[in-house]
Amino acid sequence: RIIEAIESARRHALAQTSDDIVRLGFVPSVGRWLVPFFLDSFRESSSAARFELRANFARALYRLLRGDVNHAAFLTAPRPGEPDLAWRHLLDERFVVAVPPGHRLSGRRRVDVSEIADERFIAFSHATELRGAVDALLQRTGTHVDVVFESGELDTMRGLVAAGLGIAIVPESAASAADLQQLALTPSTSRPIGIAWGAPGRRSDAGEPFLDHARTHPFRRRDQLAPTDAA
Repeated sequence: RIIEAIESARRHALAQTSDDIVRLGFVPSVGRWLVPFFLDSFRESSSAARFELRANFARALYRLLRGDVNHAAFLTAPRPGEPDLAWRHLLDERFVVAVPPGHRLSGRRRVDVSEIADERFIAFSHATELRGAVDALLQRTGTHVDVVFESGELDTMRGLVAAGLGIAIVPESAASAADLQQLALTPSTSRPIGIAWGAPGRRSDAGEPFLDHARTHPFRRRDQLAPTDAA
């Protein structure tokens, strides 16, 4: 009961002191392209809006939404049975193979997953949802890779690939860089990205207009949204 009372007081204080702030979460892999797109388009009509941004893994972001810490979050689809949360699909982002210049596959535009078998592989850490998605693809196609590095940071993974230390399967936006080549995958695999929010009445005055904007604002395809150095 004491913990519940403290938590209730924290939520009340947060609501009283930051009604004009949109507390927005996002998975790090969309921080350089999807988040700026929606913030920029929203501020065209609501220039006075203020944002508090938090990057984290998807499961942590859902926890923050359930705890009323964030008003909304850009992230992958929730697991079945997430309580008191809503999620709307915005787009699908393809996975690609990122290879360094001079790699044996670097002259290709598309590869079958089986063609990367036994390659030195840079994997996402097990703490990320992306690791599960990539592992599922490899298992589904019966493809074994030699995992030599694991990381939860896309910038680190890109650097390792660019240095010739291995290849990686990453979201398409993460491979758009001058020092990497991205190869389309067969079978094609993608991840859904959307916006999630909590139950009505838990958001700030500023949070509601932004949610309406993100849920209804037309957006271009991901390859038009993402800058060339996105991650």
